[in-house]
Amino acid sequence: MPRCLFVLACLLPASALLTSCETSTTVIPEDYSVREVVEVERWEVESGGKMLGHVVKYEIRDAEQPQQFFRVTDHAGRWVGKATANGRFSRRTPFAGDLDLGVLSMRSGVAQLFEAVAPVQLKPVPVEAIWQKQPKKQPKR
Repeated sequence: MPRCLFVLACLLPASALLTSCETSTTVIPEDYSVREVVEVERWEVESGGKMLGHVVKYEIRDAEQPQQFFRVTDHAGRWVGKATANGRFSRRTPFAGDLDLGVLSMRSGVAQLFEAVAPVQLKPVPVEAIWQKQPKKQPKR
């Protein structure tokens, strides 16, 4: 028994010494610098002869890896949902977080977002027709 107490008494200061050692790690901060976001394409969503809203394809212009995503809005411009470039759709639910709908085709995902009973049609809108609505790049200060 005394030998166990001796070993324990020797280990206690050694463990305290090891836990008090400070390791230094270099943390590289994330790059949150401003990137240009542009509208690439736009479609009108119709179902049963009625215009429901728009699907807009955006691109975040990043020098290393540009990213594309889709925003779905109703006819009044309210945000209904979004989709990734891989086709993962989510419904926007304010104050409750987005509701994941899964990976769907563009027509199926848009139909689910609008809860359309008739099939939806996506009609392209020329980007040149809406270029004035593009956010302007801010000058550097």
